Amino acid sequence: MRTFRCDHCDSPVYFENPRCVACGHTLAFLPDQFRLAALERSDDGLWRVAAQEQADGQADAPAYRLCHHYVSTDTCNWAVEAADTNELCVSCRLTREIPDLSLEGRQGALYKMELAKRRLVFNLRELGLPLFEHETINPLYFSFLENLPEQNCRIMTGHDNGHITINLAEANDVERVKARTEMGEPYRTVLGHFRHEIGHFYWDELVAPHEARLQAFRELFGDEREDYAQALQRHYEQPDLNWGEKHISAYASAHAWEGWAETWAHYMHMRAMIETADDFADSVRLPGQDPKAARKARQDALLLDRWPDFNDLILRWMRLGLALNALNRSMGMDDVYPFTLSETVRQKLRFVHDTVRESAIMA
Repeated sequence: MRTFRCDHCDSPVYFENPRCVACGHTLAFLPDQFRLAALERSDDGLWRVAAQEQADGQADAPAYRLCHHYVSTDTCNWAVEAADTNELCVSCRLTREIPDLSLEGRQGALYKMELAKRRLVFNLRELGLPLFEHETINPLYFSFLENLPEQNCRIMTGHDNGHITINLAEANDVERVKARTEMGEPYRTVLGHFRHEIGHFYWDELVAPHEARLQAFRELFGDEREDYAQALQRHYEQPDLNWGEKHISAYASAHAWEGWAETWAHYMHMRAMIETADDFADSVRLPGQDPKAARKARQDALLLDRWPDFNDLILRWMRLGLALNALNRSMGMDDVYPFTLSETVRQKLRFVHDTVRESAIMA
């Protein structure tokens, strides 16, 4: 995730911030400009980037409305272009079903879900991947649902032809840790679920329709035509105790589809963490350096580094992962990245890297 600074006072701000804590300006992410901006409300009721950014005082500066969920449910901090007739931002309009917000705790849980989804959307667009309905084979949308004991209904997190469902219980820290312990998982987060399930979506989009890529996939991950239910049953009854030799996680050994989705998720983890570390390192400006010029230089550097050599990417990740784990251990906390990468796993990650690079639709 990139670092951001307030356009008005140049203070560091976070991706999820709705306002700058230093100067109080309203903040909103502008998808068309791919930036978090400080906004000021104009006499026409629309929002524009803070006056300090508009050095020439141009009257035709782009105008925006705040996403409906920015002002109605406080679960979003994105903006909508003024000419767009949809009251929701491009991220919120991907959500089809949400819980009853009149019930206690549901709004906070929805906020965690939407925040993870916005980070996902940001990362996917940064990689240039097809995402919205006019770009994809299957329209992508999300449902955030909860277990209903009185109806004997248990929501399963999963993907089905573009529809991704996430169990709202994943937003509950206690329930998520309990599930992680019961499943014997070293890592389980809301964002991790999104990255895993979107991997299933992109298997349908980027692998299945391309015969040569599909054959290469089967050589690395296995044959996805194996009965899925039987494979899962075998995984839970007779788990592969040597999964680390060929798979990124134990669950990845269950079926070729899960091997792909787990590898895809880890590739996204790696790219996001490396970008964040690099951007923080590059965000220190020299005295007197123009803030706009510094921001433009960082953005240009990120674009040039979108497709680094895969071997270099893995080397950078190994260095960063070791450092992150060491920092956590120094605080008495669990490792940030409790996984190892065998040679076979690296080949699978390379396959994901090449698939993403070859499938990018945005420059």
